[in-house]
Amino acid sequence: MRTAFGDSVTHFGGGNEVVPMHSICQGNGAGLPIWAVVSTPILDMLRTHNLGSFICTAISKRSIRCCSFSFVDDTDTIQTARSDKETWQDIVREVQKSLDYWEGGLASGAAIVLSKTSWNMTSFKWNNGVWKYQSIEETPATLDIDQQVHTLRRLEHHESIMTLKVEIAPDGNMVGPVEKLLQKSSVWSNQIKQDKLSIIDSWIALTSTLWRSLA
Repeated sequence: MRTAFGDSVTHFGGGNEVVPMHSICQGNGAGLPIWAVVSTPILDMLRTHNLGSFICTAISKRSIRCCSFSFVDDTDTIQTARSDKETWQDIVREVQKSLDYWEGGLASGAAIVLSKTSWNMTSFKWNNGVWKYQSIEETPATLDIDQQVHTLRRLEHHESIMTLKVEIAPDGNMVGPVEKLLQKSSVWSNQIKQDKLSIIDSWIALTSTLWRSLA
């Protein structure tokens, strides 16, 4: 199971008044080390409470545990079963714990941005030795934040989301990523056609802007 946490915002206020605090601001060169300082204790909390992904290597039988993948201010947390005795309901409860620790570990007044946060669960159903993904309808569950005030958006296994600057779906299909690339290419093409650029200038514009985002 993967939970993608987007940017966190901080606000303070009394009564009905809310004053947004933009912290160090977007594009600050110190953002990476500051986020490392903030996130490291939270990730240590997850490890201390035995949360995360548990993997046993095939050859060496070495046990590996990973709590999350983090880059700048984006974080993906992962939770897997510790044994074949755990059910998907057990894993959901563990993910809720991880979410609670993550939210509680943020600075006072911080909140997870719901529009940039989602989760999905990879669970299988077997029939005569053939597996298939279980849908949300087959595995009804929710994750909540703010003391159950807000429910996180849950995605099906085939739905993709932009995480760590990459459009990706749990089952690895390329429908969503291809659609996003085609849309981006179409917008760029319509915009470039409105300018009277030479072939050379158009090629430079393609290779220096759009092509880098498609590669």
